[in-house]
Amino acid sequence: MRDWTPEEIKELRARSGITQKALADLLGVTRVYVGLLERAEKQPSKTLKLALNYIERELKEKENGETKRG
Repeated sequence: MRDWTPEEIKELRARSGITQKALADLLGVTRVYVGLLERAEKQPSKTLKLALNYIERELKEKENGETKRG
């Protein structure tokens, strides 16, 4: 399982074009907590890592779908 560094979390958000609040809503945490993750003040739990993996996978599938249609 991926460790999800603060930089990787920021990159995932940037690629998906969502705010900290939107990512927090997807993960079931607060916007403040996402900020703490992105500043390495907190480490994601195993459950959050699984959720981040799922979001990343969905984003890749969406990107691949748009590429195939484009």
